[in-house]
Amino acid sequence: MNGERDKSKVTVRLNGERWNGKRAEKEKKAEQPMRWNSVQSQAPVAKPVRNEDAWSRLAQLRATSQTETREPRQNVILSVDEGGNEHHTPGGRRPIIVPDWVRDQGWAKTLLSTGGAVAIGLLFGLLVLTVFNQEQVTQSYQAVLSDTVHTLTAQEPGPKSATDPGAALTKPVSSQTQAPGQEVKLKLPDEKLFVAQAGAFQPDVPREDVVMPLKDAGLPHLLYKGSDKQYLFAAGSPNRDAVLGFASILKQKGIDVYVKEMTFPGIDKAVSLQAATTGEKLPDVNGFLQNGWKIAKTLSLQSGAVVSTAQPPLSKEEEAQLKEQHRQFLEDSRLLQTSEQWQPMINGMVNGINQAMTAQGKMAEAAAAKKQASAESYAWQVQTGVLSFWESYSDWVAQLQKNS
Repeated sequence: MNGERDKSKVTVRLNGERWNGKRAEKEKKAEQPMRWNSVQSQAPVAKPVRNEDAWSRLAQLRATSQTETREPRQNVILSVDEGGNEHHTPGGRRPIIVPDWVRDQGWAKTLLSTGGAVAIGLLFGLLVLTVFNQEQVTQSYQAVLSDTVHTLTAQEPGPKSATDPGAALTKPVSSQTQAPGQEVKLKLPDEKLFVAQAGAFQPDVPREDVVMPLKDAGLPHLLYKGSDKQYLFAAGSPNRDAVLGFASILKQKGIDVYVKEMTFPGIDKAVSLQAATTGEKLPDVNGFLQNGWKIAKTLSLQSGAVVSTAQPPLSKEEEAQLKEQHRQFLEDSRLLQTSEQWQPMINGMVNGINQAMTAQGKMAEAAAAKKQASAESYAWQVQTGVLSFWESYSDWVAQLQKNS
């Protein structure tokens, strides 16, 4: 090799191209250097001072406005020393002294609280029991006393008190024990009325079959027994227009009626009566019947006016007069002592007037409140009571004429 070294050449290709080391270094130096984002220095954040906010200001105001106050007095629980001396607070108030054994042991406090609660409950229960027993004793005493009074009353027969139930009704007198009574002259005139007649029937038709159509419809009815026929009336009043109002309603219900005038016969006869109790005056039978007729006429007129013309009820003066007549009517009925034969008819007159008076009060309230439908309903109830009075009266007059 002649002491010489041959130089060999190496060719490098990068991505298919010949690589030149010097040119690569130049290009690398020529590249733009990387820049880093630099943050400018910021001023330090100043921490707010506590003394400048609203809370500090409020604290300063409280501190300046606060005044010196006396230290509140407290209850100091002290124990009793061995000498039995009690300690007092500087304020002069007597302290609450609790024994040491109570302060040291908690179960004693619980026991005292529970015992106090039980004692209070027992006292309250005893109080309630005492009141209840007193009421029971009072009721038992009243019951025994009432039974004793009833027993003594049953052993000693006598007249019933006027406050007993049914005292306003007349009392029948047995024909075996009836004492000789005093004759009273009955003199009542004939009474004319306008009636809504619902039919005429033969005398042998039973009453239940005659009144059944009106009774099933809930309507008032009066069965008048004439000399040859029985007549069924559904309404009545001294005024024809008042009856026409009821007749129009009946025709709307499908009941055929027609209005006519009829006469209830009066009476002119002497009857034997006696007072209800010994020493009382004889009842005014004429006044009893006359007041009954006055009340029946007034109520029938008012009920007809409410149905036909929707007129207001009685004035205060007329209502007061009506109540006075009713009171006198009941007083005369209490004094009236009748035979067993008259009893159902007299009681029928009294019950009819009472029913009509009760319905009249409700009818007046409904009319004043502008409740026409309710007022008309009560007007029919007034007619029921009035017709009951007239039917009992006509049966009683027929009975008197039959016995003459």
